[in-house]
Amino acid sequence: MDNLIVLNLDDYHNIHTKRRADTTTTSDVHHFQTILLKAASEIPAIPFTNLLMKKNIHNPKGIDVDLVVENVSHSFFPYLWLTYNERKFAFSGELPKAKNHEEHVEMLLVHCYDNRIQQRRDDRSMNNTKLVNLVEGNLRSTEDYVKALQNVFNIPELKLYLEKYILVAPMDYPGQYFVRHGISSCMNSTNTSELSTLLLHIVPMIGPLHVSLNSRETVFLLNYAFFNKLNCEVYSKKKKLAKKPKPYKINVLLELAASGWSLI
Repeated sequence: MDNLIVLNLDDYHNIHTKRRADTTTTSDVHHFQTILLKAASEIPAIPFTNLLMKKNIHNPKGIDVDLVVENVSHSFFPYLWLTYNERKFAFSGELPKAKNHEEHVEMLLVHCYDNRIQQRRDDRSMNNTKLVNLVEGNLRSTEDYVKALQNVFNIPELKLYLEKYILVAPMDYPGQYFVRHGISSCMNSTNTSELSTLLLHIVPMIGPLHVSLNSRETVFLLNYAFFNKLNCEVYSKKKKLAKKPKPYKINVLLELAASGWSLI
């Protein structure tokens, strides 16, 4: 077990099923904690301790203000003086453009996971994936996430793996926040909550796909009135646009807005 292993911890609920009331409840909605592990056989595992620096992967300062200022100074400040037209020109050169119809469709459906699409069947392949556990419960607090991760720590083979390596864990914002809060508590010398030190070997991160999805949704929600009118004008519909349509619909509306549609 010297290859990279990716941890997926997310909540699942059956809220979209038909609700049937009985004498005591109005619905039968259940929440579950889904814990999956996927091995990447072609990528080596990431050591917890850097052998050259003799330090682990965590910054002992936690949120290092000096490091934040340094990165902001190099990555953001040099571009703040640019005008809107200069930034627009730079973006047009950096963003990939579809070269053909297939690539254009792919860009529109990047967040669509319908397995009727051939490529999505490959993307959603469960090869080298193991279901660790499916536990009834919510993921709404640090305690919930720590309790869910304990299912991973209780597996002897994974415990041995974590003594040397880390588990990369792509997560949404709540997962990022709560797991990092638990890691911060573990690093705090005054912590008395007796959290497992193996929690330090979980590295939550948010990938570019989540960033793209979240940013598109934010633009849509902040400008809902505009996109609602655009949708009605283009598709000759009188019915209001859904407050939170599917990602592919948001992508189509963003494409229409960028292509220069003018509203009367």
